[in-house]
This record gives sequence, structure tokens and C-alpha cells, in this order.
Amino acid sequence: MKASYEKNCEYYTKALVLAVTAPTKEKCEECSQIAASIGENLSDKDKEKYKIAAELAIEIHLTKNFLSKPN
Repeated sequence: MKASYEKNCEYYTKALVLAVTAPTKEKCEECSQIAASIGENLSDKDKEKYKIAAELAIEIHLTKNFLSKPN
């Protein structure tokens, strides 16, 4: 079954987030390649929009980790 355009946007965002938060360089590169592959099917406008969404998700993740650290 082929994913819908909206699902591809979601997968693109998730792949970008995973690329940044990946535990190893190899996993980072793998997720980056997946994001690039998915991004080939998205408009430039949507790629930019979902890159911003990924950046926000990463900031939220980092903030949660920072706030949950003991003093």
C-alpha cells in the first residue's frame, strides 16, 4: 500500500528527528538518507514546513531532557 502524501510528510518529519537524535553516526546517516528519499516526493514548501516541525520537536525533546535532570 502506498502512503498518502500526508503520511509521507509525517514520515519525513520523523526521519529528520531521528537523524538528529540517532545514537550513532551510522544511524544518523541512515535516517538522513531515508528523509532525503521521502523528501523527493514532497514539495519544497512542505519540506521547509516539516523541517521546522522537526526542529521544534527536537527542541521540545531537548527541553524535556534538560528539565528532567536532577539538580
